[in-house]
Amino acid sequence: MKNLTITGNLGRDAEILNQNGEKTLMFSVGVSESWKDENGVKQTSTDWVTCFKRVSNTKSLQYLKKGVKVLVIGKPFFAINKGKDGKSHLNITINNFNYEIVDFKDVENGN
Repeated sequence: MKNLTITGNLGRDAEILNQNGEKTLMFSVGVSESWKDENGVKQTSTDWVTCFKRVSNTKSLQYLKKGVKVLVIGKPFFAINKGKDGKSHLNITINNFNYEIVDFKDVENGN
């Protein structure tokens, strides 16, 4: 089975969706990388990964807030869509995932 492992920060609070009568946990994780370009100027790029998982309870919502750092492992799906800017963008989705909160001190401190 294919698995994708990512570590990043939630871009907004997680939410519960109702899909065909089942509760689905959904959140987006920003995965950033930095490098220096040929002129020595620091560049940063962030890819967003949308994560979906069926759940029986909603207890995790109290912890999955914007800025929380998570580690997610799950089955990846990739699609290319045209954005509002007319350019093609890679959409990454992880379904049926496992996750672990790595660090939520930023949320506790209001940063």
